[in-house]
Amino acid sequence: MPASLEGHEKRLSRLERKDEHYEERFSRLHKKIDENEKKSEEETKRIFDVLDEIKTGQHSQELVNQKMNFTLDSINREREIDKEAKKENRQDMKKLKYWMLGLIGTLGTSLLVALIRTWLGI
Repeated sequence: MPASLEGHEKRLSRLERKDEHYEERFSRLHKKIDENEKKSEEETKRIFDVLDEIKTGQHSQELVNQKMNFTLDSINREREIDKEAKKENRQDMKKLKYWMLGLIGTLGTSLLVALIRTWLGI
């Protein structure tokens, strides 16, 4: 075999080995890229799951807040009703007090007039 042909075969052999080496490296890179894409998809799915949980939690919190607002409103309404009832009770007590004073005054005056009439003999 001529020397130039032998040199070409050696170079070709080296190039084929380099080609195999690069193919092997590209294969490993493709595997790593695939693994990274799978991890990325899993992370993305996990993030979306967490966001869904947060959304559900916020909705639940909104419902709790709404119930608390209704409860506070009903408590405030009851306080207002109690306030009005106490005010009416105070007014009724004042009326009753004045009525009793009027009754006692009327009876007392009548009794006093009767005593004076008896004492004077009228």
